[in-house]
Formats: sequence, structure tokens, C-alpha cells
Amino acid sequence: MNILDRIKYVVKQKGISISNIEKDLGFGNKTIYRWDKADPSISKVIAVADYLDVDLEWLATGKEEIHINNYKPATTYCTYNIGMHSDTPNQLLDRIKKIAKEQGLTISNIEEKLSFGKNSMYRWDINSPSVDKVILVANLLNTSVDYLITGNNMNIYPYENNKSDDFINRYNKLSESDKGKINTFIEIASLKEFQANDYITIKNRT
Repeated sequence: MNILDRIKYVVKQKGISISNIEKDLGFGNKTIYRWDKADPSISKVIAVADYLDVDLEWLATGKEEIHINNYKPATTYCTYNIGMHSDTPNQLLDRIKKIAKEQGLTISNIEEKLSFGKNSMYRWDINSPSVDKVILVANLLNTSVDYLITGNNMNIYPYENNKSDDFINRYNKLSESDKGKINTFIEIASLKEFQANDYITIKNRT
């Protein structure tokens, strides 16, 4: 389910049309439909999330639960930007810098890891980044898109690319006694799996 699918789901529940959203938000005709293949800017995703009164994190990523409230017609949305969701326009970058510093990373490190152009993230306070890029940064920093954009909902998600590192870090912090218990458990589990596979193999031969 991509972002367009999630929008279609909500508008169906609310009994409105995507063309209504585009008209009220000042988007070009069929803009939202192009999000099926083109990557929308995060500022436009924010505008749609507010218009539909749904959680930004859910709309952008599919994470979190969706709570659909009664539809209320939009009023003024046309000049939407990230700055409207924060005290200053560069709050997004400030929050990224803050979390990155806590993890021993710099903006340059993030750009390199995610194959972004050099110094491209420093332009995010002027040009709205794509939602996919914000999601990539949130994944890398193990935080929520909502927090990066608004400063709220600082959920920590067990993203797939961080699971192994997180497990290793937790394992290394254990006492030698606890490590021994885990190692024993793994050996027993591996032995049982091996025995089970042998039993299946023998049974299939008979």
C-alpha cells in the first residue's frame, strides 16, 4: 500500500474525491495520482495529511494506526511549507542534526550513507525535500517522520536495516553470565532444528 493507496482509502471513507483535495490545496490537476510513480515533496504530503485530518506518519510511511475523523472542509492551504509546522523553517534540519549528533553522525555522513548529493540536505530549509528522502533519513536515524517534521511523536521504530546492529549492541552490554545463557539457548535451539530437519528427511525417505 503506497501513499496514493492510503489517500484513496481515506477519501473513500470520507466520501470526497482526490480532485477536491487538489482543487482546495491548489495542486495541479492529477498531481496526487502521479504520486503512484513520482516522489511527492514532503510539504505536499503534510498538506494532504492536514486536509484529511490523518496522522502524517501513517500517510507518509504506513506506520502507526489510522484514525479517520469526520471530514471538515479545508480553508486555507495553498501556500503550504514545512515552516508552518515548526518555529522556524530550518527546524527539520536542526532536528536531524540533533539526532545525528547523538548517534555520532554528521549531515555529511547521512548524505554519504544515503547517496544524497553533497550538501544537498542543507538546502532543505529552502526547498522542500521529497517524502522518500525524509523517510530514508528517519529510517537511518531510527526515528519517526512526524518527529523530524513537527517535533512531535518521537517514536523509535525497529527498522529492518537497524535490527542486527541493535541486537549486537544489546548483546554486548550483557553480563558474561547472561551471554552464556543466550549462547546455550541458541545452541539448544539449533540442535533441535537440526534434529527436526533430520527427522523430516528420514520420514520423507520412508
